[in-house]
Amino acid sequence: MFQAMAVSRFYVAQRWCGASIPVNMLRAGDLRPLQPLDTTAPQAAHMLHELRSLSYSITLGWRCEPHAELDETVYDAVLGLAGDDEDGAMTDDDIYDFQRWLRGLGVMWTSELLRADGWTLRARFAADLMRRAQDYEADALRRCNIAFGRGRTSPGPRRGTVGSSKPEMKRRTGA
Repeated sequence: MFQAMAVSRFYVAQRWCGASIPVNMLRAGDLRPLQPLDTTAPQAAHMLHELRSLSYSITLGWRCEPHAELDETVYDAVLGLAGDDEDGAMTDDDIYDFQRWLRGLGVMWTSELLRADGWTLRARFAADLMRRAQDYEADALRRCNIAFGRGRTSPGPRRGTVGSSKPEMKRRTGA
């Protein structure tokens, strides 16, 4: 029973973190995915942040598994697209703002943000983003540039898709 409770706490902390690396394995020197740790953060996120900042780790057999084939976390996708160069790299403040936005939406995986085609935003996210982009809000325009390409506010030619859900993969493979 203790392990089931611990796994549920790790799940909550993992969704708060938003990164694909298991929350209990974050490097002690880079705990940015857990930031900002404010009063809205789950207790498990606070606990894991403190333990990792002191270089302690917890071994529980926790795995952070994607919801669909070829799925990735929105956090990892955005950081990958922003790059490490000086022009596109996200500052800590940019990452904190982005994390607040993601947590407000309640999404972690691209399959939760995108439709089954792996490219079109789900309606509940698209309407708000388009409204904000039409008002020329800098934050919305930056997110459109990251999601769709520079100067675009909607998907262009199709890129790779997120893929089938895990249950669908199992059904197709007979596993």
